[in-house]
Amino acid sequence: MLFGGISAKWKSPLISIDQSVDSIYYVDEFIDNAGIIPEMNSAYGYNNWFLVQDGATPHTASDTMDYLTTYCNVLKDWPANSPDLNPIGNLWGIIKKRVEELIDQYAEHGVQLLLNADYIHDNRQNEVWYGGEIASFKYQDCYSVYIEAIGDVEMSLYDENGEYITSVKDRGNNGVFYDEMCSYIPDDETLERYYGFNGEKARLIVEDSNWLELQIYDHEEDVWIDMDLILDCDGVLDMGYEKIMGLVEEAIKEYETD
Repeated sequence: MLFGGISAKWKSPLISIDQSVDSIYYVDEFIDNAGIIPEMNSAYGYNNWFLVQDGATPHTASDTMDYLTTYCNVLKDWPANSPDLNPIGNLWGIIKKRVEELIDQYAEHGVQLLLNADYIHDNRQNEVWYGGEIASFKYQDCYSVYIEAIGDVEMSLYDENGEYITSVKDRGNNGVFYDEMCSYIPDDETLERYYGFNGEKARLIVEDSNWLELQIYDHEEDVWIDMDLILDCDGVLDMGYEKIMGLVEEAIKEYETD
C-alpha cells in the first residue's frame, strides 16, 4: 500500500506499508509521519486549507475524524470512489505506468524483473534515499543479477544563512537518509536544489555518498562476480533493459573468458 498527498504548493513524501491499516495507524504513520498538517499550514496559512480523502474506513473512523477536525478542515461527504475528482489518482496512475513499462521491457526479453516496492517513488528516485537491494532478476538460469544502492552516506544540511541544521551518517548504507532528512528534503527537486545543481549556493554538504551498482552471483560456481559495475542512472526507475543488460552481458563474457 502506498500513501501520499499533493496540493498546488506542497506534496507529501510517498509512504509504503505492507500491513493492514486501522484509524490509529492511519493517523500515526500517514497523517503525522508525512507531516501533512504542519506543512500545509506552513504553505497555505493556519487552517486555510481543506484535507480531501476518500471514504476508506480508516479515513472516516470516529477516532480519525476527531483528530483531524481538531487540527485542520476536512472536506466531508467526499465520494468513496472518485478518481475523476481526485488529482492524486492521476499520480498513482503515472507511477504504476512507469513501473509496468519497466517490468514489461524485461518481460519482452523473457526476463522477470523483481522490484522492491519500497523503492517505487516517482518523486524520490535518487540513489541517496536508499540502501541495499532495489531490484533483481535471473540471467541464463545460472546467474542472479542484483541492482543495489552501495556506499556510505554522510551529509550535513545548512540553512540559507550557512547555519548548521542537521546531519546524517549512514555507515553501511542502510537507507536511513530519508528517515533523517525527509522533514527538510521531501523530494528529488529539493535535494537537487540543496545540492546546488540549479546554481544556488549548496546547502547539503556531502562527505560521502552512495551509488547504484550491479552485483552478479554465479549459482553453479557459488561465487560473486566482482566487476565494479556502477550504473549511470537518473533514478531507480531509470533502469531500462538495454542499459542494464549491456553491462551484464559484457561482465559475464569477461568473467567466462578469464
